[in-house]
Parts: sequence; C-alpha cells; structure tokens
Amino acid sequence: MMNKIIRGIIPALLITLPIGSVYAFSLFSTDISTYINCSFKEIQFAFSLSIFFLGMGAAFGGSIVEKNINKSALLASGLFCVGLIITSIGISLHNIWFIYVGYGFLCGIAQGIGYLTPVKTLLMWFPKNKGLATSISIISFGLGSGLCTILHNYIYPYTGINNIFYVLSVIYFIMMVVGAILIKKPYIEQKTTISNTNFNYKIIFKDKFFILSWLFMFLNISAGLSLIGSSVNIFKELNTQQNIIVLLMLLAGIFNGGFRLVFAWISDLLNNRRNIWIYISVLSIILMLLSSIIPQTLVITIILINACYGGGFSTIPSILSERYDLNCLSRVHGLVLSAWGIAGLIGNNISTLLYSLSGSFLYIPVLLTVIYIINLFISLTLRKISLHE
Repeated sequence: MMNKIIRGIIPALLITLPIGSVYAFSLFSTDISTYINCSFKEIQFAFSLSIFFLGMGAAFGGSIVEKNINKSALLASGLFCVGLIITSIGISLHNIWFIYVGYGFLCGIAQGIGYLTPVKTLLMWFPKNKGLATSISIISFGLGSGLCTILHNYIYPYTGINNIFYVLSVIYFIMMVVGAILIKKPYIEQKTTISNTNFNYKIIFKDKFFILSWLFMFLNISAGLSLIGSSVNIFKELNTQQNIIVLLMLLAGIFNGGFRLVFAWISDLLNNRRNIWIYISVLSIILMLLSSIIPQTLVITIILINACYGGGFSTIPSILSERYDLNCLSRVHGLVLSAWGIAGLIGNNISTLLYSLSGSFLYIPVLLTVIYIINLFISLTLRKISLHE
C-alpha cells in the first residue's frame, strides 16, 4: 500500500495541482488587462489558448506518456514553468503576444502532457477501483484553482500582477519535479507490457463509442467553461462583495476537484459505469433551467456546475478502459481530450459573445440548457453501446 501512495497518489497530486491553476485565471485577467492596457476579451483569449493547447498536448502527448512517465512529467514541469515566466515577462513589457505564447501555448502543452501522465499509472496501481483511482489525479487538477487562489491571496500584495507568475513558477516547479521523480508504474506491469501495435487511428476515428465520448466531453467542457471562465464577472454582476467572491472561487475549486472523486466513486458502484454521464447531464439541465428563471441562483449553479464539469473528466478514463486496451489507453484518452482543446476556444467565448450582444452574463443558462439536453441524448445512446461490438 505504501508504494501505491508514494509512487502513485503523491506524485499524481504534485504534478496535477500546479497545472490545474489554469482555472484560476479569472483572478488575474482583469488586473492584467488594466496593467497592459488591453481589452478583457484579448486577455481572456490567453485562457482559451491555454485550454486549446492543453487538449492538443494531450492528443499528441499520449505516445510520450506511454514511453516514459518520468520524462513526460519532467517535460511538463519545464514547459509549464517556462510558460509562466514568459507570461510575467509579457506583463512587464505590456506585450500580450508574450502572454499568448507563455500562458496560452507553453503552459497549455504542459498541462496536456502533465494531465495524462499519472492517469494510466493510477489505473495500474488500483485495478479494482478504476474510477476512484483515476479521480485521485483528476481531483487535484480541479483543486488547482483553489491552491492558486490561496497562493494569490498571500503573494499578490507583495508582488503585484507583474511579478506574481515568477513566484508561482518557482513553487510549481519544485512540486512538479518532486512528483516526476517519485512517479513509477507497478513493477509487474513493466515486465508484462505488450507492444502498442494494436493501436490504429483509422479504427478509433470510426468507432461510434469514441465519437460519442468525444462529443459528450466537448459539449460538457464547452458549457462548463462558459460559466467557469466568467465566474468572477458573473459574481460582480450579481453585486457580490469582493471577499465573498474569493470565498466562492475557492468553494468552486473545491467542488470542481472534490466531486471528481464523488462521481468517480459512484461510477464504480454502478452496474453500467456510463450511467454516471446521464446523472451529470440531468443535474446540469436542472441547474440551467433554475438559473434561467431565477438569475440569483447562478451563484449556486456555478459552484455545482464545477462539480458536473469535473465529474466528466474523472469518469472518462475508467469508461474508456472498459472499451480499449490498457496499452493504448493514454493515446485514446489523449485523443478524447482534444475535445477539451477545441472547447477551450469555443466554450470560453460563448459567454463573451453573449455579453457583447446583451451586455449581461446572466443569459448564459438559457443557451446552456440546450447544450446539456443534447448531452443527455448522447449519454443515453452511449449506455446502449456494447463494449465488445
């Protein structure tokens, strides 16, 4: 059991907590916009780029993870922290292109590779509790925004917006490198690994199960990001006090991370693991309908949608592992996560577009209700597909 903790759980937390800080970008976006004298929309595009390249990093980084998890973790550590440093340079120089390259491109690629690295390893350490095991890694990614919020509150008064990313890069680099050194696959798996010759892109891209899984994740992520990316602005529009906003952001991060564990645990208990996506879709529809009628409930909705958003991520690895061979799971998982990258460009801009048209963020739930209804039909179809067809 000690090996499972030291070689599996602890490094998973150390690697994914820092890269999960991407979800706290709204803490910095307004201040960056003011400091470098550019529009809020231009700054938010850095967040969109980061999510896009996260998905692309996962889609094309699966083979790197399959070959050597220690090297993939070190690569993610270096890219992520260099990205933060370049971001800080961009802020100091009032140059948004440095921010796009640093936070958008480099941090995004690092997040994709780092996100994939611990997942398969945890599946192998805990073969009897797949959902619960993978959620350990994915929960820490969700909790990353909570960690960043805490660090922001302590560091920001001393550094200001132009230096805070320098300090964060040092803290995150130490955490991720320690995780990269500790992480290790079970010894038995290393001796019995089968070659990856059974992986075929043409077969995967024609597989109905893969296509529907990709669509579910794309819609769930797009809808979630449209709220998460604008959460601070929504709270302000609802006249929420600043100290309460900080508390709500921390709570949203806890729900994003904590309910990854809850939904994954529930999926382990179900006769058909894929039913969990039906429950997530139904809950999301109820929340959107309620917020469409009573805008004030958006405060609660944002927190709970963080839970549904995280639940989709924590359950996808175990769902895929029932369909696809373990030796190519990182590649398939990475390809599904390409939906995350595309959703990062689309989802975050849904709220921006609606705001430009209406002057308010409070109309978002009306559109998201339709998106979650589509996802409900997708999840109902997925439940019926045989895992062996």
